[in-house]
Amino acid sequence: MLDNRKKLRDREVTLSLNIYDFAWIAAIAAVSAVCLELFYRMIVNYNGKYESDIGYYALERTQSTEPQERLVGILCQWLFDINQSTLEINIMLALVIAAIIVANFAVIRFFLREDGLLESVPRRAVQVFSVAMLFIGPIYVPVIHEYFYRKSFSSFCWHSPTQHFMTLFAMIAAVCFLRMYMPYDTEGVSVKWWIATLITTFLATTSKPSYTIGLVFTIVIMFIAELIRKGADGFLVRFRRMFIMGMSVVPSGLYIIWLNKRQFADNTQFGEEHEIVFGLGPLLNYERPWAALLFGITFAIAVFAFNLKKFRDTKYKFALYTFVIGTLQWATISETGTRSNFGNFSWGRMFGCYFITLTACAVFLEMYYNRDFFSSRSKRTAAMAVIGLILAASVICQLYHFYLILTGHGYMR
Repeated sequence: MLDNRKKLRDREVTLSLNIYDFAWIAAIAAVSAVCLELFYRMIVNYNGKYESDIGYYALERTQSTEPQERLVGILCQWLFDINQSTLEINIMLALVIAAIIVANFAVIRFFLREDGLLESVPRRAVQVFSVAMLFIGPIYVPVIHEYFYRKSFSSFCWHSPTQHFMTLFAMIAAVCFLRMYMPYDTEGVSVKWWIATLITTFLATTSKPSYTIGLVFTIVIMFIAELIRKGADGFLVRFRRMFIMGMSVVPSGLYIIWLNKRQFADNTQFGEEHEIVFGLGPLLNYERPWAALLFGITFAIAVFAFNLKKFRDTKYKFALYTFVIGTLQWATISETGTRSNFGNFSWGRMFGCYFITLTACAVFLEMYYNRDFFSSRSKRTAAMAVIGLILAASVICQLYHFYLILTGHGYMR
């Protein structure tokens, strides 16, 4: 009886809110409120200075006779039809930003928990990084970069509602897949996590279809590497379980096939011929790709430079593969015609940048709160100072970019 009471007390402590929790909620509300104003300006293209995809989905698509085939379009149409207003759409988009922050919090905690260090890192620290993650992006160097967003390895774009939805559901899908995959060899395939993976992957795909292409290759490579590493003993059992896990992304693949046939039935778009091209054109035509890579994920590079052994771990390996394959997808696949300017095959790279940076946040917190990580105090001080400066530079640059967008200077700067 005493043990049960102690467990109950422990649970009550865990579920209780403190001043930091209220501050986090206030921060989420503040960011959402600012986004509410920003998205309103983008919807109406206030003073002609807020051109964006948000205005396209909230106004143009909702008043078009064309059928809605993507998740964002369907939701916007449904909300617009309530009273022929964009207010509900505006609120929905701001709530998605709030949901992304909460998802950031959950993903960081998942990585900390799986590393066995959740109790070592204060919840308030995770909360801080869950909000800051929206602004941990490319470091702007004027002598190298002409723009904050264009020609950069950006991890978040404020003007695209489909990217917001994709980021939200892709993060959740990644955790669901890892929860299904990591214990598969000892516990089998969890039906609960299989269904969760199917649903969240499908929602991410209906937001940005090209995301799933990179995900499928990531999963296939992980499966093949696992089968080779563990050899012939139990091969058929593992193969059968991997096949079952792989079936969770089949509905997403079928959706992509259906959407492609529906939109490009006669290989035309916007009254002109359209085709998907394979080759290194996007990479070769990109200005200073090495700089975009280096300054785009500088924080993640700095953190994992001290933690390369992390990539032996399945969950960090998944994050690395997601980034590498997303980058390769961007570098080797493109479109012709008007759609060549849309960057439709760069969204996997963008999510890869976001996800590996998010996992770097978890590792950074482990480094900061684990006093025994470095062999000496001087090494710890030097390393944390360098990473801290990189983090500060990243956040400052992205906050300034957000300010430029908010004040009507355009997202393409």
